[in-house]
Amino acid sequence: MEVNRSPELEERARESHAAFEARDNDWFRRSLGEGQVIAFGTAPDEVFRGREAILGLTVDEIAELNERAGIKLEIDETEAYEAGDAGWILTHAHFVLSDGSSVPTRSLTVVFREDGEWKTGISGISVVVGNDVLTPGSPIATRAGAAAG
Repeated sequence: MEVNRSPELEERARESHAAFEARDNDWFRRSLGEGQVIAFGTAPDEVFRGREAILGLTVDEIAELNERAGIKLEIDETEAYEAGDAGWILTHAHFVLSDGSSVPTRSLTVVFREDGEWKTGISGISVVVGNDVLTPGSPIATRAGAAAG
């Protein structure tokens, strides 16, 4: 099966961002798959397994948490691909912090087509760090056995 760039899924990514900005929980409810779907954020405890767990945290709550922390997400680039009834969306973005500095991120959303509509199966966002911080003594390093997860 051939993998092709997907303007349709790139548009879906723009719709998702607009729905988040508009705090449209219904859009996310409609676009999330059933069953063993998974979402994860940047914090070690931000892992949500199953539809109800994911939908248990509303867009309003996420937006309010970001606002309290002084974080705003700005999208830099989105690219999407599909192969048959499966697809994936990669978004390069950055968190803008309250002091104006920023932290680069990447997010990946895996989708599948169900009854002609794309549904999210797994989504996650990661902070992008340089290889130079992957060293002993790094502020992001933890001791063996102490890793969160």
